[in-house]
Amino acid sequence: MRNISIGPTHHQLTVLARKGTDKNGWSLWLCRCSCGTEKILNSQCIGKVKSCGCAKLSRIQPKTGERFNMLTVIKYAGRLGKRKVIHYWFKCDCGRTKRIGVWVVVKSHVRSCGCLTGKCRIKKPKPNEYTCFTCRRVMPFTDKFFPVHAKRMYGLETVCRKCTCTRAKALNKRCRSKLRLAILTAYSQKNKPECCCCGEQRMEFLTLDHINGNGNKERKEIGGQNCLFASLRRKNFPLGYRTLCWNCNLSYAKYGYCPHQRNSTVINQNGHEILS
Repeated sequence: MRNISIGPTHHQLTVLARKGTDKNGWSLWLCRCSCGTEKILNSQCIGKVKSCGCAKLSRIQPKTGERFNMLTVIKYAGRLGKRKVIHYWFKCDCGRTKRIGVWVVVKSHVRSCGCLTGKCRIKKPKPNEYTCFTCRRVMPFTDKFFPVHAKRMYGLETVCRKCTCTRAKALNKRCRSKLRLAILTAYSQKNKPECCCCGEQRMEFLTLDHINGNGNKERKEIGGQNCLFASLRRKNFPLGYRTLCWNCNLSYAKYGYCPHQRNSTVINQNGHEILS
């Protein structure tokens, strides 16, 4: 176990306080670099680590006018960010001026202001015909047959419009099925879709019922059944709805009661009691 005290300076790091231990049992210490950045190190690293990382960057001092790939150094921009990384102003060959960290420029991780990405995107001339990735049909490579996509090569999708439409329809159908299942489950008496009247559980026979009526009017105002389902989910399933089968739903709509409730007193929509 190393004896480390608060106050001494090791290279460019000054020990300020202790910050507990890490998962391996080493003591953690809060240190401040000569550049002002604070960093937490374990006792094994103190004395071996010379700085917060700024010493490595300070050795890189490009001169004004020095060129790195498509970037030319203009002037010093200061230390920016939490790690106090040295930044310089660079002028690209395209004429744009940008402030970039000097380390990534010197190491050629950044070669331009960003314009080089667009130039490298199209290395070959645009073909006149293209094979659809899904149906493998060969057709003219234009926006009439392939959807526009700004991030794809040549600005067009690799799947034709017909296949894209088919995939979108299948995706929308799956999304609508999941939404319908969530709505019918939420308005059932149990944690599964079930008719609140007769107990029918087959999804093909179930629908959403408005307890207070006016379901057709609400669907027209909101834009259809799918829009209604999405609205109910956004509102966290408000009261006033229930899951019924089509038979019970039509019976309530036409007669105000359901034959499944023959052993109990039923109140129809007009407020009259029906004994049966």
